[in-house]
Amino acid sequence: MKITTQLTAATAVLFCAHGVSAQDTAETVFDEVVGLYGTMGMNVEIGERMLDGDVFTASNVVFAYSSAGVKSEVMVDEIQVSPSEDPDYAFAMVFDEAIETTVTTDMPGSAEPMEIAVLIEQPGNMTLVGGTPEARTFAYSADVLRMIMDQAPMAGPDEEMTFDMVIALNELSGFGETLGGESGLTYEGASAEMEMSYKISAADGGFDFASVYTDVTFTGEGPIAGMVDAAAMLASGVTSKGRFTMASSETRIEVMDEFSGPTLIEMTSGPGTLDASIANAHFDYGFSSETNVINASGAALPIPAANLTADLMSLRLAMPVAPTDAPGEMAIELALEEVAISEDIWAMFDPTAGLPRTPATLIVRARSTATALVNIMDPDAMQDDPAAAMMPYDFDDVSIEELRLSVAGVELEAVGKADLVDAGPVPMPVGGIDISLAGALGLIEKLQAIGLVPPDQAAAAPMMLGMFAQPGDAPDTFVSRIEMTADGQILANGVPIQ
Repeated sequence: MKITTQLTAATAVLFCAHGVSAQDTAETVFDEVVGLYGTMGMNVEIGERMLDGDVFTASNVVFAYSSAGVKSEVMVDEIQVSPSEDPDYAFAMVFDEAIETTVTTDMPGSAEPMEIAVLIEQPGNMTLVGGTPEARTFAYSADVLRMIMDQAPMAGPDEEMTFDMVIALNELSGFGETLGGESGLTYEGASAEMEMSYKISAADGGFDFASVYTDVTFTGEGPIAGMVDAAAMLASGVTSKGRFTMASSETRIEVMDEFSGPTLIEMTSGPGTLDASIANAHFDYGFSSETNVINASGAALPIPAANLTADLMSLRLAMPVAPTDAPGEMAIELALEEVAISEDIWAMFDPTAGLPRTPATLIVRARSTATALVNIMDPDAMQDDPAAAMMPYDFDDVSIEELRLSVAGVELEAVGKADLVDAGPVPMPVGGIDISLAGALGLIEKLQAIGLVPPDQAAAAPMMLGMFAQPGDAPDTFVSRIEMTADGQILANGVPIQ
């Protein structure tokens, strides 16, 4: 399926990557495209070739790719290349409006591979090419680019499970420019609306997902060589990055169960972004969405309905993904800001409203320096080194750059750093964490008042806090420094606790 999308909108990239001189014809340009698909890692078979004046047509074209137990074949009945009517572009390429794709993948524990048929629809598609050989430009457009899978790829001993999926980009347009020969490209595009849906149906239930994203944009840059083989791209040390943005989203998820009945989850959000990059065998991924609303209802829930809102939800993950000469950044950043839950949820454990209903916030920013011991994107490499597959990283240090939790009147903050010393079979952390806590005793009193904490445990709380923390400058505040020493001790404010 990855191959298919590259054969549609990304066809423009391949069409432009070699220079088109004044002496070139539609046929020679098509041959350049075939060569570039080979550079990507595909095999191309052409059934028939026909030149009618200055219009070239290739028929019964098959694009094939095979790697790590996955085989893909894309069958195109006709590809036509002709002079462009747009004065800013030299040629125009048009693919079939319907393209059939077959993906065959080996299944663990099964002698028979699984075969998946995918239909690509792209009515009104056209790729225009302009510029000069040194700076080739292209423009792609289609009324819609749609991928459809409708079949039963999975079956059990007693039942068959069907899986239907549709991904569509409506009113799609894009523009790109090569970076010089086969070295790479930059691109940008937009879609008025992106739709995603998939449905799993079985005898005892099912799962139905549908999502719509509005005013979608995407930008990026990356290589052409080996772009269908993630493991090979990482080994070559290339740089590739992309960004996806949207104005809003709506998602509907329905889970059907023959015993408990349906459960419905509906989600909406405002503006959102998704960023991903690979550079020097290092992967960096992040997303964020604003003005999030989640509603849930159904017999499987302990309450009739639930509602959650969040001003911001974001996540970033970064890690080395293949061995390099120097260690790289490993990071996780999580933000859940101004999270509020409905009164129906509060009433489950606090019906008298004894706890503050102020929205909660959680911020986590943790970072480490680590070296990858194996290419985690290469299944063969992972299989050949089971020890590295179990723990594929060698860590040098770890740090908490920010930890902040605000909930029910409690404020918790922490920062710290530790070096990881290989002094034995398990790396030993040497460093410290500074912690501050406010409002904990007040929360414990409220929890006791509503019956969630027994009186004896509430009375023991100040003593327990005193074992690990010192009083702060203000009432009901505590501070603590936890240290891990080179000789294996753990200290709380200078006092050993181990």
